[in-house]
Amino acid sequence: AVLPNVIRYLDDPLAFPTGPIGVSQALHLSANVHVDILASLGVDATVFYRRVRDGFPPLTSDTGQPIPDTGSLAWGIEALVRKQLTRRLQGFIAYTFMHSVQGTLADNRLTRRLAADFDQRHNLVAVLSVKLPRRWELGARFRVVTGLPYTPIVGGITNADTIAQTPPDAFGQASFIVGRNNSRRLGLFHQLDLRVDRTWVLRRCIVGAYLDIQNIYNRQNP
Repeated sequence: AVLPNVIRYLDDPLAFPTGPIGVSQALHLSANVHVDILASLGVDATVFYRRVRDGFPPLTSDTGQPIPDTGSLAWGIEALVRKQLTRRLQGFIAYTFMHSVQGTLADNRLTRRLAADFDQRHNLVAVLSVKLPRRWELGARFRVVTGLPYTPIVGGITNADTIAQTPPDAFGQASFIVGRNNSRRLGLFHQLDLRVDRTWVLRRCIVGAYLDIQNIYNRQNP
């Protein structure tokens, strides 16, 4: 009986002119498996699920129709393989697949699903590091990710008499026509990072310094 009372306390609605608003709610679920195949080879896998209700107050459009609450769903899997290649050389490869959608809520169900703003489907990371003499260590990381979704501009409004673009609107923006929300994606992005570490063992402490160069070939992110 204690838990339901606590939930009702947290979800105490606030009064708005358009109606009550409750707190945002989120459900997070995940499960992880770790397997040591060999003494030098390990595998991790994690599946995850997240459901969010924004909890916006009831609104109405210009036509008087009610605007429903919004929410999002995200699910996917993460996999990591770690290998001790030699006594000084080790590395790992990690891959994440995620699918995230957003939409409106009807009867507590997500409808009119569209790709969420941060729906990054594929993320691959490979790391390799080697321990050198005199407490030096050299590492490299290569990352490949797919692009985020965006809403394209599919056209503009022109004046048939002057064949010129219409004057800017009240916000100073030229008139244009947008396509379906988040219907296109940015291009693929990849980068290579390098890092050098040096450690000194002193009488009362350990001191470390490193040089980290990110995106060494200056790949432009779309």
